Amino acid sequence: MGLLRPLFGQRKAPFGGLAALARAETALREKLRLVSDRKGGLSYKPLQTAFFDGLQGEVDRRLRAGRFTVWTRFSLEKDSYGFGWVLLDDRSLENVVEAVQTLGSYFAEGNHTKQLLAAVFPFQGRERQAYWIYSFKRDRFYPFVPLPDEKRDSPEELRLAEAMEKELPLESALERWYPLWGMPLETRS
Repeated sequence: MGLLRPLFGQRKAPFGGLAALARAETALREKLRLVSDRKGGLSYKPLQTAFFDGLQGEVDRRLRAGRFTVWTRFSLEKDSYGFGWVLLDDRSLENVVEAVQTLGSYFAEGNHTKQLLAAVFPFQGRERQAYWIYSFKRDRFYPFVPLPDEKRDSPEELRLAEAMEKELPLESALERWYPLWGMPLETRS
């Protein structure tokens, strides 16, 4: 059936795995005691093109059209590695996830999907913060639990992934669980 999709106009929704995070919010809270910060970040590699020059206005336009109008706040920032970030803040994780999907679709419409690095969603645990990182390229999530001095808590990451394997589309290749250091989300309140 996959070969016939283009003929009949049925296309797989881009970044369809993202929606699973909003559906898994209750499981994350009940199983793992992880509470969403109701924030997110979309990381991208900027280019010197009109597409990126107009990003601020287009993000504003797309987030103001529809259900994001009232509560979703955003800002554009760069991290210490020069990657761009659209930082999102809302009253609900579902809205943050939908905003990331909307912005991911905007990148896809502009043929800039290759510039999308990841989407990051912070959660507060009992002892430390954990992040669920979404790979646009793979349409999969993986956990990231940073420790001081750019170290990570790999056993905790494995525990989180194992607990959520039925709720989230997870990246099975551990070598693709890339740490994201210096995220602007780390210091946001």
